[in-house]
Amino acid sequence: MANTRTIKRKIRSVNNIKKITRAMEMVSAAKMKKAQGKLLTLRPYTARLTHALGRLLAASAGKIPSEYAHLISHDEPKTISLSELSATPNLKTIIVITSGKGLCGSYNANIIRTAVNFTSQQNNPEIITIGRKIYDYFHHRGVPIKSSCLNLPIDITLAFAQDLIKPVLKELRPDAIRHREIWVVYSEFVNAMISKVRVKQFLPIQVNSLMESDKQSIDCLFEPESQQIIRLLLPRYINVIFYQMLLEAVTSEHSARMLAMRNATENASEVIDSLTLSFNKARQAGITKELLDIVGGAEAMR
Repeated sequence: MANTRTIKRKIRSVNNIKKITRAMEMVSAAKMKKAQGKLLTLRPYTARLTHALGRLLAASAGKIPSEYAHLISHDEPKTISLSELSATPNLKTIIVITSGKGLCGSYNANIIRTAVNFTSQQNNPEIITIGRKIYDYFHHRGVPIKSSCLNLPIDITLAFAQDLIKPVLKELRPDAIRHREIWVVYSEFVNAMISKVRVKQFLPIQVNSLMESDKQSIDCLFEPESQQIIRLLLPRYINVIFYQMLLEAVTSEHSARMLAMRNATENASEVIDSLTLSFNKARQAGITKELLDIVGGAEAMR
């Protein structure tokens, strides 16, 4: 009897956990659907904005306003000597985006592993963390962190992304280090089952990659002139690209948490089935033992 009571208590506990994980799965699914809707709406807009900016740069032969010259690179990445590397601190600024909470499977572990491998190959990089998980990882290991954002809002907006990246852009002055680069480590959303960790160069923007987005050689007339339009489009393009990275990361997080809670719910069902089988066996053994005691007592009274 004591054994059956213990098993029943375990079944009740696992069943309560199953209800919690099931509810968390439904909440994550709703959040993922909302974030996915915003992301799928933003992707075509980003593509058209990239196409328009590429056509402007092609029409102006790659020339851009002088105040934005430090944000765009006309050259392929160059190889520098070890002496130049040691004399040029903070060669890269690395922004790492993880979640602020756990219970999302291997989502954070994959991003942290990639970020650690990438930062270990750099020379004294500046690290900016977005999400408590990556902040805790670097902070507990004594890695210097330039700035951090511990928790992302539930509803990420373009204004929030603009405010988040604004301090980074202010440091990219025209007289800054020539080889300075900004890289982002984040998770790209593919579908509800798959997300991939990306290490992407955010700034400076490669002119060639933008101009390749418009392969049509069409003479265009711009009103106002192309340089003025570039002044308007380039800051928006930078903010939209970073905004899309945040949406990709958040959507991937909700997807990973939904899958993790679904797996936890299925595992809880399997544990309940196993415990139920053990309970039935223990109860049957108890009944058999009582019957044997009754039969033995009856035989003894004859």
